[in-house]
Amino acid sequence: MLRVRYTFLSIIFISIILVSLVLFYFGLYFQSLVILGFLSILFFLLILRFYKFYSDVLSLLKEENIYIKNTVISFFLNPNNEYLRYKVAFQKKIALYDKKLLEEKGKYSQLLDSIPLPLALINEQRFILFANNFAKNTFSPNFENSYLNQYFRDPILKSSIEKIQETLTSKNFNLEIELSNKIVLFNVTMQPVVSEEKKILYYLIIFIDQNTISKSIQERNDFLANASHELKTPLTNIVGISEIISNDPNAIIENKNFSKNLLVNVKRMQNLIYSLLDLSKIEMNKNIIHYKLLNLEKITKSTIDEFKNINPEKKNIKIFNNLKNKSLKLKTDEKEFKLLFFNILDNAFKYSSSLVKVFLEETTKNIEIIFQDNGFGIPKNEINRVTERFYRVKGNEKIEGSGLGLAIVSEIMNNHEGEIKIETEEKSGTKVFLIFKRA
Repeated sequence: MLRVRYTFLSIIFISIILVSLVLFYFGLYFQSLVILGFLSILFFLLILRFYKFYSDVLSLLKEENIYIKNTVISFFLNPNNEYLRYKVAFQKKIALYDKKLLEEKGKYSQLLDSIPLPLALINEQRFILFANNFAKNTFSPNFENSYLNQYFRDPILKSSIEKIQETLTSKNFNLEIELSNKIVLFNVTMQPVVSEEKKILYYLIIFIDQNTISKSIQERNDFLANASHELKTPLTNIVGISEIISNDPNAIIENKNFSKNLLVNVKRMQNLIYSLLDLSKIEMNKNIIHYKLLNLEKITKSTIDEFKNINPEKKNIKIFNNLKNKSLKLKTDEKEFKLLFFNILDNAFKYSSSLVKVFLEETTKNIEIIFQDNGFGIPKNEINRVTERFYRVKGNEKIEGSGLGLAIVSEIMNNHEGEIKIETEEKSGTKVFLIFKRA
């Protein structure tokens, strides 16, 4: 194509030169010189324009260290070869831009994936250009690169886009969506992404699950009510005994149980406050803690040794290391790992276990830590509730405890994206499985 174009231009130039020569032959010298002069100026301008274009392209490509033979003559002598050079150079340039674009997209994707809300970026045709992981997990793994009306057929979406186009401001509305055979109410915010020329480029959609918010508020209210109740009982006992002693100082001498009851109730309050603080720290650190790869065998042994030193009466713990890879590492935080062990071991001995066996197991996908005790177990109809905050198994209310031990364990396992499973037989003991994903 390039050769044809050059041939055509060459024929035109040669034809003009022949016309000029014919005029010169017939004595029309002035007309002949005018045509040749015009032709020379035109030719010079074309060369200048081409050279300018060539230089600009060359400087652009040199920014990325892409080599092109830097002569205009070479282009005229072998235009096809130079054209191929340019083609390859531009392909490299485009590849570099694509790479940079993917890197930038990766950064923004990580940022948006860290936001614990379903987010989507759509165009005017309601095509989903980007969806974060929360959106994919909530709606569909194929949510990205599909059309919004495949999932939501509510006309309010279309009307909202039309109103945003008129006002260039965000729109907020409620949307009921069926998920897993359940109707979920979402509060939806649609925000336009506008260019400097006040033109809408994209629409950012944020979905806020109202059902989850209502549930969280209820859980918070229940938590506060339970915490108040648990703190109220020992506090009432402490106040009652203190009032008696303040009215009659000799009462503590006459009734030796007063000092013992005071100590028991103070310790009960202390344990409860420490447990509440632990739970609060775990929740606060959920998105900011940086887990490290720690040797599973070493951290397990050191944690159990520390537990034995703090609780010398609870030393009967045996470790069974069934790991094929003795240097196997677990992605965890040392403080949270110790808190897991301390709560499970403390629970086991608290509920009449004389021995706790700890098994370290591994599969192709998971790492399992199993605690097996020989205590009096948990009724099967209550297993699903023992990880709830402040829940106490019926009949165990007199045993000292806050009802937060396994709730703390459950929260830590959620932070690790792991799983806790409990198997039990009444009067035969309990097995607690901590299942972690392999790093």
